[in-house]
Amino acid sequence: GTTCYHGCMKQCMRRFYDQPVNIRGAKLAAVREAFPELLAEQKPAPLNTGKCAAVIGGGPAGLAAGYFLARAGWQTIVFEKTAAFGGMICKAVPELRADSEAVQKDLAWIRSSGVQLVKNVEKIGVQELLCQGYDAVVLAIGAWKPKRRTDTGFYEKNGLRVTADGWPEIDAKTQAASLPGAYAIGD
Repeated sequence: GTTCYHGCMKQCMRRFYDQPVNIRGAKLAAVREAFPELLAEQKPAPLNTGKCAAVIGGGPAGLAAGYFLARAGWQTIVFEKTAAFGGMICKAVPELRADSEAVQKDLAWIRSSGVQLVKNVEKIGVQELLCQGYDAVVLAIGAWKPKRRTDTGFYEKNGLRVTADGWPEIDAKTQAASLPGAYAIGD
């Protein structure tokens, strides 16, 4: 609810009768009122796949990947380079749209689903993680620079093919990168 731009309100059929449904307000109210109760009820999903995944990057895409992998029964660890999770949500979205309390609640929710969050991990490699026994590695390192990525060293030193624009070469349907077991998501 906090970063919802409520574009659906412009198309809401209720606008023909009185006014559109205030979906952003409804989402915010639901989160604010029900969160403590939901968090208390949240239980980690059973680790029934026998698989373990590493996610490199603790921004929105990496956190979402970690959450949904855990919900699907994977043991999941999200590694973040900096001292704080949240990525561009914390760096580019104004506090009035995505306050730090909302981000902390999201992190609590993700942790309660069984995801381990590890920050301040400066050097970590895809091949290194695969060799340590991870079944999959998800790259969600974000786009800290606009458009063309000039620092392709991370991908290349990890054995991934890179496009002319400097992004990892991936399968559009599966997000699989050129190295078996590696996937790339996000910006």
